[in-house]
Amino acid sequence: MDRPTGVTIIGLLDIVFGLVGLCVGIVAATTALTAAMAAGIRASNILTGTLIIALGSAVAVFIVLLNGIQFYIGIGLLQLQKWAWTWARILAIIAIAAGAVQIVVALLGGDPAFEFPVGTGLNSIVIQAIVLIYLSRPGVKEYFTY
Repeated sequence: MDRPTGVTIIGLLDIVFGLVGLCVGIVAATTALTAAMAAGIRASNILTGTLIIALGSAVAVFIVLLNGIQFYIGIGLLQLQKWAWTWARILAIIAIAAGAVQIVVALLGGDPAFEFPVGTGLNSIVIQAIVLIYLSRPGVKEYFTY
């Protein structure tokens, strides 16, 4: 059975972005460790160094886990696995919600670092809505029967 082109594109993008995210997670872990070592040079900053390690490690684990799942879903989509279809739709819904939160935080005048994500959040919502609608089409859904 041939795979729809859209499913191939979504699967490949999930694999590529999953790999990129895994690299980001590794960099985040390395950065947290380096910052903790720099902060913990003086005895008075041991607590600060420990907190940086804990927070940085938690963020890095979350990034690696989420992107590892995305990578695995991409492989499953290319193999037309039913579970991958389900999880791709779930992650699209989560990404739409996260994009909406980005926009709300930016519009409410939160942290200045969140001012540019209005466009980022909107892009995320639009792209993930397209993915969600595409994967939900009956002609596409039929490919994921086993």
